[in-house]
Parts: sequence; structure tokens; C-alpha cells
Amino acid sequence: MGGAAPFKRQAAAVPFRIGDDGRIEILLIRRGRQPWGIPKGNVDPGRTLRNTALNEAAEEAGLHGELLEEPLGEFVYQKQYGELLVTVYAMRVLSMDEVWMEQAFRERSWFGVEQALSLIGRKQLQPMIAKLGRILETPR
Repeated sequence: MGGAAPFKRQAAAVPFRIGDDGRIEILLIRRGRQPWGIPKGNVDPGRTLRNTALNEAAEEAGLHGELLEEPLGEFVYQKQYGELLVTVYAMRVLSMDEVWMEQAFRERSWFGVEQALSLIGRKQLQPMIAKLGRILETPR
């Protein structure tokens, strides 16, 4: 591989809840007119991937909850300064803040799985959202 810099790491959360009708709902966020996405951000030194995913969900969407054990997957994307490797977790939402840090410029909304699949801006996330749907629909 030579001297390529390692990927910068990010962590993301796919926030979900089970609606009253037993259907899975996914929360997506967006800034202005940008495509819909999920909370994600850089893993700061000394922080874990899981800790970062929970933190970003709180800052970007005012969400609190718990991550499922296994990550849903990973994807890589380009930013100006290089490639980022994002680890994506499913997050069961247990509470939502009325007011949150990035509320002024972020919108949040609940969608069914099919809707979320069609609206999500990063197509790499589609298989992960579909996988979450399958995990949750499996009777325990």
C-alpha cells in the first residue's frame, strides 16, 4: 500500500423506533435543501466509534438512545482532504430533545423504511437501512 495516510474515521447512527403499529421508522436529518442523511461525525482522539455515534445523534438531531451491538456496516467517501471511513450503527431512540444543539440549521423527520431508502442521499446507506429493517422484523 505504500505510505498512504490511514482513513480518517467517522461514526454514524441510523436512528430508529418501532411505531405504535409495529412498523419501523427511521429518523433522517438534513441541512437546508441538501439530501437527507443520518447523524455522523469525526471520531475525536480518545473517543470510541460507539461514543461518537451517540454524541452526533444528540448534537445533530437531539436524539438519545442505545446502539445495537453490531454495526450495520461501513462505507468510504471522499472529502476535500481525503477519504473517510464511516462505521454505521443502528440506534434505538428512547428520547428526543425538543431543543437541540444544531436545531437552527437542521431539520429532522421520521420516515418508514421504504421512504427512508428512497430519500437517503448517500446510496451506500441503502443496504444498511434495509438490513436494519430485516434485523428488526425478525421475530426474536
